[in-house]
Amino acid sequence: MTLSLTTDQQSTLTGTFKDANGGVIEPDLTNPLAPQPRWTEDSKGSIVALFPSDDERTCIVVGVAPGTATVTCEDRGTGKKSVETVIVSAGGVAHVVITATAPERRALEPAPAKQELPPPPPTAGQVDTSASNPAAPKPASSFL
Repeated sequence: MTLSLTTDQQSTLTGTFKDANGGVIEPDLTNPLAPQPRWTEDSKGSIVALFPSDDERTCIVVGVAPGTATVTCEDRGTGKKSVETVIVSAGGVAHVVITATAPERRALEPAPAKQELPPPPPTAGQVDTSASNPAAPKPASSFL
């Protein structure tokens, strides 16, 4: 079988042990004649992580990183096993990170020469007192 997970998902796997006639045999870690489940995976924790229950009847499989791993439930006594292929893909967007490069020198274009604009012409009834008009009347001095 195949199970598909994302890196932000988990699933509970259950190992069911059956006899030759299809009858269910309950695991019991305290009885050496009963099935003794053991959960393993082949990615060494890089694709999935396993968290077996105390009695190992079930196991939570968690997606860790994108990739494919094989999860195995094996009876320690008989070596009989079942495998599950787990395909893990990236999870949904959780946040966005902006990364800047190191500052670097940019090519400088020569700055355009600064040009002064002439003052606007006086409006009707206004006298041009600017320094550019030599005929303009000078303001009266406020000093005596």
